[in-house]
Amino acid sequence: MYATLYRRTSSRQGSACRIVAVGDIMVSGEVGRRHPPGCDAARLFGDALPVIRSGDIAFGNLETPLCDAPSGRDLFRGDPRMARTLAEAGLHILSLANNHVMDYGAAGLIQCSQALRREGIAILGAGAAKASGSADHFPQA
Repeated sequence: MYATLYRRTSSRQGSACRIVAVGDIMVSGEVGRRHPPGCDAARLFGDALPVIRSGDIAFGNLETPLCDAPSGRDLFRGDPRMARTLAEAGLHILSLANNHVMDYGAAGLIQCSQALRREGIAILGAGAAKASGSADHFPQA
């Protein structure tokens, strides 16, 4: 019933766990133009990067699906290659539960989920099997 979303790679002293949560992560529009796919995490997150990386668990909301755009449409969409930059920033878990997750349909959601999982980022808040209680909402890439 419960799934392990993140497990520390090394043990720390004591039982404390530092959780860092960030708000909407938008990698489309002007942000996408200024920070193209493949840019490093420091370029995208700037001064916030050390804070994100300081968490045992870093959680955020990905406000834009990462998927290929249909011809003539590119609003509220990020390139799937940005998943690597998000992982390099130290994000462990991303919520996809927002009003833009289905802007590019089920195919866009699946592509986004697979891109994030390939980079080791767990996803929450959206999935084909959510109602069944399954922890594995999408096929692994």
